[in-house]
Amino acid sequence: MNKPNLFEIGTNELAQDAFLTWLISYADNQYIEHKELNTLAKDFIKMIIGNENLNIEQVYCWRQWEKIDISVTVNKKYFIIIEDKTGTNQHGNQLANYKEKAQNHCNENNLELVCVFLKTRDDSTYIVNSIERENYKYISRNDLLSLFEKHSHIKNDIFIDYFERLKNIEAKTNSYKTDLSSIKKSYDACCGFYKELEKRIYTRLKEKSMDNVVCNWEQVNNPGGMFLGFWFYPANYHKSNMYFQIENYFDKKDKILLIIKTESKDRNEINKMLDIAYKTCEKYNINIERVSRLKIYTWTPIAYIKNDIFTGTYEECFNKIEHILDMFDNWCM
Repeated sequence: MNKPNLFEIGTNELAQDAFLTWLISYADNQYIEHKELNTLAKDFIKMIIGNENLNIEQVYCWRQWEKIDISVTVNKKYFIIIEDKTGTNQHGNQLANYKEKAQNHCNENNLELVCVFLKTRDDSTYIVNSIERENYKYISRNDLLSLFEKHSHIKNDIFIDYFERLKNIEAKTNSYKTDLSSIKKSYDACCGFYKELEKRIYTRLKEKSMDNVVCNWEQVNNPGGMFLGFWFYPANYHKSNMYFQIENYFDKKDKILLIIKTESKDRNEINKMLDIAYKTCEKYNINIERVSRLKIYTWTPIAYIKNDIFTGTYEECFNKIEHILDMFDNWCM
């Protein structure tokens, strides 16, 4: 039966905070008569702590302790902090500060600390690794979907709406596979495309026995407007730092930009890069245009891909990007 979805209306992090706090609270044994939600909540906590055999009896969950999104005590033994995001990322020393406050609380109360970063939209491997280096467990949308699928028989309207919301995000994220043009309109579709592109680039590099490469993508807010950017930065992969950047402004610009940049300050070296770029792109009928006036910055744009390569099927698009990446191989030779 078609009906409005609560979480398609309330899409921000406060709505998600409320849902997660509501769900986790059901793990306490005072709610054991709500068997299905009680079991789901306990399975969620077991996933967070990493102990499938944990016997959960007492759970207390609340919001905004020391400005942390969600805090949970389990059996008077574990103290869980959850930083929960829908689309944004951490900023500054946010995670380290939260962890320090939580650890002090644990030391004073003889509790074991578990730190969680939960996000329902996708992140690059680079960002996930940076969060995990802070000793936070990263819980993704796919983790939640896998858990909820095991409890899909639950008929509670709030749970169903949140589950459906996650499935809708997943469907949008994969929509580029059937309609590549969706990445020009949908943030989620573009994230899905970038995630697959990242995977293919790392596979390519592994096959070439190349490492120390940064492949990252995230939202960028600058004076020219917000864009979802993708960077392939072959740090020790060639003689100088040449890299390519994709900028997707969605409906704000005519097309997605693909830019070749460098941190080199040597104009002769930049000219050699451009020669390699022209020869590589000419081989694959890809039009490249040098910037009209070369201005040296920390990261200097040196050329643009003129073709709108984000057309056709997604496989055709990935193949075109593979050809563009050949210029980095050629620059190494």
